[in-house]
Amino acid sequence: MKKLLIVAAVCTAFAGVSTAETPTAAPGFTLTVTVQGVRSDEGAIMAQLVKADRAAGKAVTIGGQNADAATGTMTLTFSGLDAGDYAVRLFHDEDGDGELKTNIVGIPKEGFGFSNGALAKFGPPKFDEMRVGVSADTATTAIMTY
Repeated sequence: MKKLLIVAAVCTAFAGVSTAETPTAAPGFTLTVTVQGVRSDEGAIMAQLVKADRAAGKAVTIGGQNADAATGTMTLTFSGLDAGDYAVRLFHDEDGDGELKTNIVGIPKEGFGFSNGALAKFGPPKFDEMRVGVSADTATTAIMTY
């Protein structure tokens, strides 16, 4: 039951993953995400760039990108960012359908990960666990969980 609750919350975190490109404003900072543990080169890594909306009490998607999957370690880059706190949520869309595939009870069949090496416990990590402060060009790591 514990695993089911974790998985259901993780799946909810990926609802409405944006495939829009990262804001392309030339000025600003770059956030580089090293994605570790990609299990195959099938499909794509789909990533959301989110920012905290403290007034609403939730993270809001402000951009995203898709990259062809590469087995092992790969890099995603978000450019043109203003200084502030960001987080990245991602999943490995191995079957290319644009959605996180789950089994009949909601357990993901495709990998997922979060910036700052944050791990899912009783659902997706809180924004502060995924948070990466950007005030210069910055790097973070996401570890895929399958």
